[in-house]
Amino acid sequence: MPDGIITYMINRDGRAARTVVPEDAHKWYEFVYYISCHGELTLKDEKYEIKPGRYTLIRPHTRHSERHDENGIVFFTVFSCDSDLPDIIGDDGDGRLGAICEKVFYEHSSADRYSSELSLIALRELILNVLRLNDYGETAVYTEKAAVYIKTHFMENIDLASLARMGNYSYDYFRHTFKKKYGMSPKKYQVECRLRHAAGMLVNTDYNCTEIARLCGFSNSVQFSAMFGERFGMTPTKWRKAKPE
Repeated sequence: MPDGIITYMINRDGRAARTVVPEDAHKWYEFVYYISCHGELTLKDEKYEIKPGRYTLIRPHTRHSERHDENGIVFFTVFSCDSDLPDIIGDDGDGRLGAICEKVFYEHSSADRYSSELSLIALRELILNVLRLNDYGETAVYTEKAAVYIKTHFMENIDLASLARMGNYSYDYFRHTFKKKYGMSPKKYQVECRLRHAAGMLVNTDYNCTEIARLCGFSNSVQFSAMFGERFGMTPTKWRKAKPE
C-alpha cells in the first residue's frame, strides 16, 4: 500500500507540439497522466505510444523521456513513498483516474488549511486505483486471455502483433504488461509452451524428434534440438532415455 507519501511536485501543464522532455532518472516516483497528448514515451529503452487517457507510474532511478507531437495537456506528480511500487503503464478506459487527477490538482491548488492534507488523501486514492487497475483492470484480464490463447495455440504461427491489436494495444505495451505478469515476453511464452509439450511427447509417445518438432511448431528438428538443449540442459534423445521406466 502507498504509505509515507511526501509530494515534491503536483502540476497540470501544457505540452507544445514537437516538445522533447529529455531523459531523466531522478530519485523519486513520478506519476504522469496524459490528458490530451500524442507522442512517444521511452521507458528503459522501451517505446510506448502517448495518447489521451494513458498513464504511467515510474519508479525512482528509471530512465525515461517523452516526445510530444501535438499540443496537449499532462498531469504529473513527483513524490517519495515508503512502499515499493511497481512500474506501471496503463489506459484509463472509463476516465476514473482522470477525475481523481483533477481532484488532486484542485486540492493542491487550493489555499485553505485543509487543502494540503486533502491533496495527499486524493493522491493516495489515485495510486491505490492505479494499483487496482494494474491487478484487475481490462489490461490484466486481456493479458490472461492472451496467455490462454497462446497456450492452446502454441503450435501455430501466432501473429503476436495482431493479438495485441485485438485488445486495442500496441505490441510494445502488450509485451510490457505480459512480461510483467508472466516473467517473459509473449514470444518466449509461446516457445516455453512448445518446449514443455515436446518434453511430454518425448516421454509419453514414440514420435521421433522430427515429428515432434513439426507437431509442436518448430521450423525443423535442428532448431528444436538446439532450443530444447538450451532450456533443459540435454538433448531430446537424452531426455527420452532418462525417462523413468
